[in-house]
Amino acid sequence: MTSGKKDEFLRDFQDLLVRERVPEKSRPYYLRHLERWGVAFRQRPAGISKKDFLEEYLNKLSHTAGTEPFVVYQTAEAVRMAHEVLLGEEWAHLVDWEGYRVDRFEVPGELIVETLDKLRDVWAAMGFSGDKVDSLTALVRVMREGNYALRTEENYLQWVVRLMTHGKREDGLPGVAEAEVFFE
Repeated sequence: MTSGKKDEFLRDFQDLLVRERVPEKSRPYYLRHLERWGVAFRQRPAGISKKDFLEEYLNKLSHTAGTEPFVVYQTAEAVRMAHEVLLGEEWAHLVDWEGYRVDRFEVPGELIVETLDKLRDVWAAMGFSGDKVDSLTALVRVMREGNYALRTEENYLQWVVRLMTHGKREDGLPGVAEAEVFFE
């Protein structure tokens, strides 16, 4: 691909990310995933179909240590948008893209109600008041809508749950004074 065509493709891809409502914070990652895929795709062995190579690539990526499932999802979405939507390649229309969607991977940024309901049940079982459960639920919603990493969400929740259980305050939410005592 010539430099001019590559620049045009990247502009079209970025426009597509906007049209597909990919959060602005996530767009650089989609571009990076697509770039890595492009490098691997150009080096694929002779005799392996593009569809089979994609399956192999995503499978290898999903088994790479430290790779979160949503990264595999984002990579699959970037490849789908590039090859199926922008380039209209026949092989991309044969791929089962649904297999890489939410039913297989949890995607930060998308509120998965079933998971949130389970978390609410856990917090209620811990003895948290309705106010505390509602606050934790709101925290999860904000982090998911902001596309925080799953590990960040888990860590923030652990700290907030510890803060809420620290003072053993039965009613209401901990205040600034209680937070300062907790962190000391």
